Amino acid sequence: MIEKLKQSRLVNGILLIGGLLSIKFLFSTIQNPILSILSIIASIAIIYFLYRATALHRDHDCDGKISFGSAFYFSFRLYAVGSIISSLVTFIYTGFINTEYLELFTSQLFKAYESMGIKIDDRTYEYIQLFFKPSSFAFFSIFSSLFVSAFWSLIIAAIVKKDKNVFEA
Repeated sequence: MIEKLKQSRLVNGILLIGGLLSIKFLFSTIQNPILSILSIIASIAIIYFLYRATALHRDHDCDGKISFGSAFYFSFRLYAVGSIISSLVTFIYTGFINTEYLELFTSQLFKAYESMGIKIDDRTYEYIQLFFKPSSFAFFSIFSSLFVSAFWSLIIAAIVKKDKNVFEA
């Protein structure tokens, strides 16, 4: 029974983080100032809920004590699996719903390079075009999210860790 409760908490945390990451991506694709602000709020909420889920895991599943490594592993797992869910949403959005999104994104990128005076040769242009395909874009999203997950998990684990009291047996 207790193991099922732990699994349920983990799954709920993954779905919450994955949902917030997906909402953050979807809000950032629309050029609207209000949605941009909501995207920033979603980013803050992700960090907050990651912290809360790890603290609840410590308090309810680990008897109030958790090592740095266990806290890191728990929060990293939440964010990493949540980012896989978000990458699936990214793939579906860029590949099937708004297929012009990545084309518009790359044209803005090339305009920015041009305005900075950066010249792009044909080979670089082909690599950039290859990168901005739905599957490679989603894969890179997962890969970059792993670094973000590790960063936030290190910070959260340092805050949440609570070792056994020296005076306890």
